[in-house]
Amino acid sequence: MYKKSKPMLTTVEQIKHLEDKGIKFELISKENAKKYLENNNYYYKLVSYRKNFPKYKNGINKEKYINLDFEMLKDLSIIDMRIRKTMLIIVLDIEHYVKVKLLHIIENTTNDGYKILEEYIQELKVAGEYEHFENELNRNKNGIYCGNLIKKYQKEYPVWVFLEIISFGRLINFYRFVAKKLKEKVMIDETYMLKDIKELRNACAHNNCIINDLRTGTNEFRVN
Repeated sequence: MYKKSKPMLTTVEQIKHLEDKGIKFELISKENAKKYLENNNYYYKLVSYRKNFPKYKNGINKEKYINLDFEMLKDLSIIDMRIRKTMLIIVLDIEHYVKVKLLHIIENTTNDGYKILEEYIQELKVAGEYEHFENELNRNKNGIYCGNLIKKYQKEYPVWVFLEIISFGRLINFYRFVAKKLKEKVMIDETYMLKDIKELRNACAHNNCIINDLRTGTNEFRVN
């Protein structure tokens, strides 16, 4: 059994809790805030944006938010949603053009759509990672989008088919393999950037909050 440290609150109790934290309802009424929580967003996600706002450090309002209104949290959640939708389009385009670039490089260096994949799979076997890779493919075997390709080629994939059935994470791994094989330092460096892009892609696809904490010094990666 878990320890139930935080009880589930009703919408009315959620609004009362926000008021206790110093969050105001001047730019939006409590009634409209209640409707918003019931129909448009949920409490846990909405209140995550409060991290962007300062609190009183002393006095009778200690630990309460300074001039923070519910409407401001609502605005940030909408902005975040729009950012996620925009960024998802961008990162999906990046994934597409990584495949285009990779195929172009393979066509112009090895001119063999099977051999380089055989070498990659052999490296996975040596590293003890092949079973994990096989499990990835098997998860899509009965899928309506990639299942037919996986069944048709029976593990003898040409590289152009392989790129259609793998995850973004596997694509990055294969990209790095090709980069190391060709000793292309720029491509090797790009794999690190692609890992960050993958994190952003996953966050956008799963509707995770992106701008819920913009305070200085809280970013995990160094900003260019």
